[in-house]
Amino acid sequence: MSVLAPDGSVLKSSGAQYNSTYPIIGLALPAAGTYTVVFVPGSGASGNATISLTSNTTNPTISPNTPVTTSVTTTSGMFALNFSGSAGQIASVSEGFGASLWYSVYILGPSGAIVAQTPQPIFNGNYPFVGLTLTTGIYTVVFVPGGGASGNATISLTINTMNPTIAPNTPVTEAVNSPGQVVAYNFAGNAGQIVSLSAKMDSWFVVYLLPELCTSARAG
Repeated sequence: MSVLAPDGSVLKSSGAQYNSTYPIIGLALPAAGTYTVVFVPGSGASGNATISLTSNTTNPTISPNTPVTTSVTTTSGMFALNFSGSAGQIASVSEGFGASLWYSVYILGPSGAIVAQTPQPIFNGNYPFVGLTLTTGIYTVVFVPGGGASGNATISLTINTMNPTIAPNTPVTEAVNSPGQVVAYNFAGNAGQIVSLSAKMDSWFVVYLLPELCTSARAG
């Protein structure tokens, strides 16, 4: 698959792929005009080809602490969600896919550059992006399902300046209603304080303590 600029030159090419998805992510358009996507099947290939396009100017949005669930079908392809960031904010993004198939996630910064991505396609799990330091501008979360994948994909976002708070000796309970939902609480600390935390859920989970990123994971 290749993208041609208005003057006909090749702006970006994905290279050859077999029974897979190879996305072109974060492509900055150099000028106004008509662009062309060229899909070239291999010799003897036949079947249905799905081409998806997202744009940072037209994507729907996601808000902190409000997970978004999108239905992914074999013909819908990838989808993208925007969120606003301000300098110094710290964001965390998580995703879940209710299907036993491969997928990838990319986070684009205001310039369109990839600031975080899954290290490899994820299979039947999730890959949280924790402790992303933001600058001011619009960020985009791009979800790319593998070939033939379908199911409900949930994207969850937290930003440290918008999290609810937790107080010492006052446990909080949060309903986790969908795969990929992330829960975050803030608490104030002072130099020299010593704190302890615990979490329990009847499933696998991971706990991150920012900014030190102390982590733990266990079942039950």
